Amino acid sequence: MVRDSSSKQVVMWLQEGDSEVSKALANPPWAGGANALAAANPLLATANLGVSIAGFALVLQQLNRISDQIRALEARISPLDLVVRLFNCGITYSLEKSLACDC
Repeated sequence: MVRDSSSKQVVMWLQEGDSEVSKALANPPWAGGANALAAANPLLATANLGVSIAGFALVLQQLNRISDQIRALEARISPLDLVVRLFNCGITYSLEKSLACDC
């Protein structure tokens, strides 16, 4: 039985499972397509693997670019590191001679 939720009145009665509708629902017309989907499954899995590999390659390429940029920044910063260490030691850095600091 199906009731209306607001008025609680009976809207319709359900029939037993021997009706034509229940038979059609048990064996839908597209059920034969299940075999086609099962056959296409290895192909779809291979395509999925290919997309994953391509995505991984793109991410790896971008990470390599970022690493190169970090290395370039390190190369630009390392001369400043000596100046900072000398300044922290209280030694005046002179372009004429380099003083070593063992701080």
